[in-house]
Amino acid sequence: MPEPADPDAAEPELQASPRLPGPRGAGRLISLVGIAFTAYALSADAASAAPWAIVVGIAALAAWLALTALPPATPLWPRLVLLAVMIVAGGVTSAATASIASAVLVVGIVTVLGSTAVPLSLGFVFTASGLLTIAICALTAPPVLQVLVSIAGVAAGVLIGLARRQTRLATDRERRTAQELVEANRALAASAVRDERARIARDLHDVLAHTLGGLVVQLDAVEALAEAGRVDQAAARAHSARELAADGLRDARIAVGVLDGTRALDLADLADQVRHLVATEQRLGASVAADIADLHGTATPALVQAFGEAARESLTNARKHAPAASVRLRLGPDGGMLVLDVANDLAGPHSALAGSGSHRGLDGIRERFSALPGGEVRISDSAGAFRLRAEAKVS
Repeated sequence: MPEPADPDAAEPELQASPRLPGPRGAGRLISLVGIAFTAYALSADAASAAPWAIVVGIAALAAWLALTALPPATPLWPRLVLLAVMIVAGGVTSAATASIASAVLVVGIVTVLGSTAVPLSLGFVFTASGLLTIAICALTAPPVLQVLVSIAGVAAGVLIGLARRQTRLATDRERRTAQELVEANRALAASAVRDERARIARDLHDVLAHTLGGLVVQLDAVEALAEAGRVDQAAARAHSARELAADGLRDARIAVGVLDGTRALDLADLADQVRHLVATEQRLGASVAADIADLHGTATPALVQAFGEAARESLTNARKHAPAASVRLRLGPDGGMLVLDVANDLAGPHSALAGSGSHRGLDGIRERFSALPGGEVRISDSAGAFRLRAEAKVS
């Protein structure tokens, strides 16, 4: 009695839809071999078997052959009709053909129970119909051994079919899990791209907000001086505006250059950058008292950029929200940590630039320092003063 092969082994990939009953791929060839073997055994037993049993057995084989030849797009119901013919006809003739036709019965049971497109309850109905036909035929008092062989074949078919169903269900679950993982990885990758874009936009915003805000102040002064006829002072202000624009371009190049994070930067450059920021604010008329230590050694681009942007954002906020207030800035080491401390009074009217920001600057500073070893940012605006203290460990 041939055992139907698992046709899934010949398929290059899992199907997205439930597995329809019927052989595929190499399973078709094995089914044809089984049909030919069963037909030969049935013809060899034709002399001793009843003519009706031969006719019904041929009908069972024809249903098996038709199921094997069905194209993949064939819907479920024609397959179920052919399986019903295989199971009933095979059960009726199994005892009458010396258990030869039971091969068709077993193949039908394995196929219907092993298919994930067929409800399990319907598969058991098909199996029960096969057992019922064997029991009815047993009333004609055939040899007991042939009846037992047929029942044993049905039991074997049930076990094989259920095992195939469980294997396919497990494979489908694994496929769905793999697809969910792929979708999750795609979502994470898309989220990482969005976060990186937001970070780049924030970094460039911080650089350009400081530079363009200073340019607005300078150009307003140029316009006022030009209207007053003070050409020399207007030209000096225009020259300062040009220098500020050049500084902005330089800082933007620095921000873009450290995005890869692969090269170490000199802490002395950070000190010079902060001194330059202070000098720029002082040229714009701000009152800034700075205490910047001479820094030595190297640090990661993330640390240098975090402190530089924190100083820039603090000075920009002071210019926007308290242009007449004095600013105190200190940058230097403190117990193995690098510390930036910026404070300014809150007294005085806000400038016209107070509403020009994106309100993401302080959040960006917190985010940068949270990614640094020992990074911490404390911000307060109590007692009539604004204060920002940022620190991180220098490795």
